[in-house]
Amino acid sequence: MPKLGGFFKLGGSGSSGSGGSGTVTSVAMTVPSGFTVGGSPVTADGTLAVSLDAQSGNKVLASPSNGSSGTPGFRTLVNADLPGSIDATKIADGSVTSTEFQYLGGVTSDIQAQLGTKFSLQTETSFTNNSTPVIYLKAPSPNTTPFLQFLDSSDASKLKVYYDGAVESAGDFYSGTGIYASTGTSVTLRTAGNINVGIFREYGSLSFEGANPSTSGVPKAWLDFTGTQNNTGITASTEYNAFWYNPPRTYTWATGAITNQRFFYMRAPTIAFSGTSTVTTAATLAISGAPIAGTNATISNPYALWVGSGTSQFDGNVSLGSSNVLLLGGATSPGTATRLQLGTPTTANNNVNVYLEPTGTGITALAIQGNSSQTADLLQVFDSSGNKIFAVAATGVAASAKGGIGANTAYGLQALDSLSTGNGSTAYGYRALFTSTGANAAYGYQSGSALTSGTNNCIFGNNAVQNDQTIGSSVVIGDGALSQANGTYTGTGPVLAIGRNAGTDLTTQNNIAVFGSSTSPLNDWYFGESYSTASPSDITFQPSVGSGTNIAGSSFYIKGGAGTGNATPGKLYLQYASAGSSGATVQSYTTAVTIDSTATDVTGLLQVDRIAGTTSAPSISAGAAAGTTPTVSVTGTDLAGEIVITTGTGSVGDGTLATITLNTAFANDCYPVLQAADSDSRAVTISITHSSTGFTIVAGAVGWATSTEYRWTYIVAGR
Repeated sequence: MPKLGGFFKLGGSGSSGSGGSGTVTSVAMTVPSGFTVGGSPVTADGTLAVSLDAQSGNKVLASPSNGSSGTPGFRTLVNADLPGSIDATKIADGSVTSTEFQYLGGVTSDIQAQLGTKFSLQTETSFTNNSTPVIYLKAPSPNTTPFLQFLDSSDASKLKVYYDGAVESAGDFYSGTGIYASTGTSVTLRTAGNINVGIFREYGSLSFEGANPSTSGVPKAWLDFTGTQNNTGITASTEYNAFWYNPPRTYTWATGAITNQRFFYMRAPTIAFSGTSTVTTAATLAISGAPIAGTNATISNPYALWVGSGTSQFDGNVSLGSSNVLLLGGATSPGTATRLQLGTPTTANNNVNVYLEPTGTGITALAIQGNSSQTADLLQVFDSSGNKIFAVAATGVAASAKGGIGANTAYGLQALDSLSTGNGSTAYGYRALFTSTGANAAYGYQSGSALTSGTNNCIFGNNAVQNDQTIGSSVVIGDGALSQANGTYTGTGPVLAIGRNAGTDLTTQNNIAVFGSSTSPLNDWYFGESYSTASPSDITFQPSVGSGTNIAGSSFYIKGGAGTGNATPGKLYLQYASAGSSGATVQSYTTAVTIDSTATDVTGLLQVDRIAGTTSAPSISAGAAAGTTPTVSVTGTDLAGEIVITTGTGSVGDGTLATITLNTAFANDCYPVLQAADSDSRAVTISITHSSTGFTIVAGAVGWATSTEYRWTYIVAGR
């Protein structure tokens, strides 16, 4: 088919050549990639138009870029498309203008002149200090792409320079606004002798390596402030920190226990010598002293070391100088002998090694607490010879080893002083239990001081049981209680003596309780709820009850006081309170019963459920009015009973029928009351005569019969 200037003209009945005969009804065209066909297909008269597709800039129609044979296409140029070398004359006239190479300082001279100024290299012997750098490069700003890069023979980056002056090496450290170590790397500072002095490690840690004097000399301290410069002009009333350690406030770990976490850790150094040598004093950390007040300065509280808060842990020993004081809680003004002080003592009590003063009214100055399995003493005190003279046992009970015997406690000069055997004694006070053999407790000045063989006593009071030697199992309470001349009391106890000078008059009495004394009588006793109470409760006094099978109970005796000789004995009074007017005034008492050696007087109405006499039956004798050979009898007691008289033969009646004599005579007289107990007795008349010793039945003149039984009941009162 002939070429027709980029398109073909076809007619519906014509022919475009002599290719043969026939009829064509439709013609279409296809083209390679990069071309476009217009007017296809042609079915009658028409034109097929071929045009190039639009391409992005800087592309050429060329064979494949890898140098192999293939269909051409549109692509960018690669280095292989250009000849190995191009003569500069083939590029315009071979010159480069300053505009085209503006980053050489922007000058207007030709490129050779610019390069001569900026890139002239000086050798080690010819280098001059003429303020002109050997190489001058200007980077665009800002730009994250390095404008200078050095590669090794394998094209690996070794050094990069950025617009802001930062330098990146193959070791991944940067220098610009600072020095940084990337992950897994560190920055090491070295001396000219290739000695490491400091290493900046990953995450910002810093290690200092000790200076090395080689074989001799004294190394410099790794941190040294020298010179005489002073910091002046510091802002008034503002704290200045010469050193400030300010780590992040929160450090977060993955889950797991940590045995020790010490944020500022200083390991102990080792001191060694090439030969035998001595260091008199060495310290891992030393502080020369507290801040010194300079010109116009006053320091109210100068501290060489100040821990602002939190608990301080000292696993090693803490040593103070021979004249130094450990002051607690802001204590001031220590005494010359004081080594530990809490509070500020007065001059009168500052000559001590340890001074403790409670910091408040509800505060205990010193407390000692043992552990759960404590067996050793909580506190021990020794004399100058190393003998233990006082201790507080693990149970909290104070104890001493007085006389070499344990389980004794003594407080006071010469307390338990003569103890040589026995244990279990507690003595508080001067010469308390001075001669005791043990198992006694005495509290007070010279309490139990002469007690020798007596044991199991509790003695409270100055001079109590001062001279008694053998008493035991007794409780004595009160100043001077049971205190006598040696040997006056010879009993062995038990004794309960309560009150000042109580029991000083005892001689041989045992199993006795005494209260009060002639010098300090206890005349009124109140039991239950003190002297008075808003709701008094009932009180019961009774002897101990029996314990066991068929054990008889004990009796309870209430006695009036006994006198001596023919003096009047004491009486026993029973009183009751009488109601008064409404109010808070205590009611007065009225005597209801008075009991003495002669009679029992009852004031007011005596109401009893029953009265029973306790004596045997009184005696009875028949009179002449009872006839010949009568029988008489009495059953009952002096208080009440029954009289039975059976008359005899002969003349009966009209005279003395019988005489009854009481077992116990009344002081003045008796007053019998008789009641007829059968019909025969009711049919006759009788009269009664009486005296202090008994009474007589007198028969009337009529109605009496011989050999007849007469019965009367009786009750006798008297005065």
